[in-house]
Amino acid sequence: MKDIHWVITVPAIWSDEAKAFMRLAANQAGIDDTLLSLAYEPEAAAIYCRDIIIQKKTDGEDHSMASLDPGEKFLDCGGGTVDITGYTIEEGNKLIELFPPTGGPWGGTEVDKQFQDLIVEIFGKEVWHTFEKSCMHDSLELMRRFEGRKKVFGENDEDKKPLNAIIDSVKKLLTKPEMKGLKTILMVGGFSESALLYEGIRSIFPTLNVFRPHEAVLSVVKGAVIFGHTPEIITERVCAKTYGIAGNIPPSTTMSRIL
Repeated sequence: MKDIHWVITVPAIWSDEAKAFMRLAANQAGIDDTLLSLAYEPEAAAIYCRDIIIQKKTDGEDHSMASLDPGEKFLDCGGGTVDITGYTIEEGNKLIELFPPTGGPWGGTEVDKQFQDLIVEIFGKEVWHTFEKSCMHDSLELMRRFEGRKKVFGENDEDKKPLNAIIDSVKKLLTKPEMKGLKTILMVGGFSESALLYEGIRSIFPTLNVFRPHEAVLSVVKGAVIFGHTPEIITERVCAKTYGIAGNIPPSTTMSRIL
């Protein structure tokens, strides 16, 4: 255990309490604080993607984009829970966060939930719960197959609630002064491998370069390894909240005289 430095990835939109809980859980599992780092998922993905050649397919042909240049800004759209964060790149390929992370539970797990809700609507809650408990292997196999299918949904599918939530959030972010000059949307995470989400983002934002790396689902894991070795890559973060301490001072004889 002492020969390993552990990096735990967490959604950037998690509360400080949730992040502290993850650290506490790791401590109770026997991991010392000196051997532990927390990495925000969009940061880890951005670290992984900043140097690679990002491939995208258009009309059956492969096109590549070189590494992002210093000063260029880009958005990071994550997977399971969707973290949307803006960064600019400075000299040395280091990252500066432009605004606090935003997002919500619109990722792949939300699609799973909607699929299960549909099954419950068709067969009833009791039937589904019985199936989950008595046929656990089959229920896991069902969700595994659905996991593969949701990556190849086409644009004609009716239910686009998660997609619409993500697009609305990105639209709001594009109005921020910090995002002036934005050229690139970088899509990472498991849900980014969905054709429905990828094509939807490209069609709504035709003037922006929309890229996703090969095996986007592994971007966070690979970036976390790099972050563990070089945490100084992230040079600036924006505080989501301002913290302060309020206190009362007991009255004293000296203070009473002054008053």
